[in-house]
Amino acid sequence: MASTTVSSCTSQMVQGTYRFKICQFSLGNLGTDVNTDGFIRSGTFRVGGFDWAILYYPEGSLNEGEDFISVFVEFMSKYGEATALVDLRLVNQVTGKPKSFCAILGEDKIPFRFKSDSFTDATWRDERFIRRQALKDSVYVRDDRLVIECAITVLGELRVSETKPLCEVDVPPLNALRHFGKMLEDTSAADATFRVRKETFSAHRAVLAARSPVFLKQFSEAMKEKKMSHVTLGSMEPAVFKAMLHFIYTDSLPALDDDFSRVESNAVMQNLLAAADQYGLQRLKLMCARILCMNLDVENVLVRCG
Repeated sequence: MASTTVSSCTSQMVQGTYRFKICQFSLGNLGTDVNTDGFIRSGTFRVGGFDWAILYYPEGSLNEGEDFISVFVEFMSKYGEATALVDLRLVNQVTGKPKSFCAILGEDKIPFRFKSDSFTDATWRDERFIRRQALKDSVYVRDDRLVIECAITVLGELRVSETKPLCEVDVPPLNALRHFGKMLEDTSAADATFRVRKETFSAHRAVLAARSPVFLKQFSEAMKEKKMSHVTLGSMEPAVFKAMLHFIYTDSLPALDDDFSRVESNAVMQNLLAAADQYGLQRLKLMCARILCMNLDVENVLVRCG
């Protein structure tokens, strides 16, 4: 019987992410740190053994009068070369999550070869990164601050593996959290019901007990709730409890409505942080705290401390 053998060729990859905070965004190129060529250079950061920087053009790098922001990635290491993939993102300052706006990624993209020979060879550029008008009143600008995230993947030397028998069994990626998310949506096997104000939520005791020490205690043999299928919660908003359930089942925050005002978003995060603290969900607590820190200003500090 004929046999098939295989070897593989892979490139060593090192990835790093850097965030550049643009404060006083509305000033455009009026700031004193704007280069004579119209850009602001970020601090230097290191990925894959090389130095890099972000070049931010508040009024764009083109002389066409278009309302675009330009963003370049500059190779700062002298007398060197590097092949890399670049992903430029903007950080949603409500959720804290970045969104890709321009990238060298995917099968149809060719990695860029950075060289220190000249400015042109040392920079990868997106001259039409995003229109300034598109950022007005968006979730990416809060308190006159814009945060650009740059993810760089440096490609190293190629390595060829040893030849071995071909295994044709494809193993799918991890999908437990996706199944737990579907489990939350399908209430047919739920064994606990929560009454929160005027809304009702179904859940599974085993999942809640595994994720929260408070729920574990509530559902233990020593607690009255062990024999109860209905639990009433009068001190929490339904939207907050729903978000907490989403985290318990998926280990992530639900997507917030982009139409939320900053005050509304902060209120949701504050209440969700309190709920996370109450039910011993440390990761959720830190996630909420991180988002609140990103949106911190005088107004919500007074509200929080008042």
